[in-house]
Amino acid sequence: MTITATLDPTKLRPLLQEKICQMSDEQVQQLHRVMQKLEAQQLWDEIKTDGARDRAEGKFDRLSEVIAEVRVAMAGS
Repeated sequence: MTITATLDPTKLRPLLQEKICQMSDEQVQQLHRVMQKLEAQQLWDEIKTDGARDRAEGKFDRLSEVIAEVRVAMAGS
């Protein structure tokens, strides 16, 4: 483990910025892909949490019926 892993985020940000500036173009692109995966995972976690809450609140109880109604309405258009 590096020392940067235990630093306060406000102290860590400038260190990370410096490291990024020293990276090759390929390393920056790899880092960007890693960050995109992290963001995607965070969004998926939010979606799951929100979906679980909505399901518990009964918001999906009529989902099959609503989809069927929309299909009928779209077929008539």
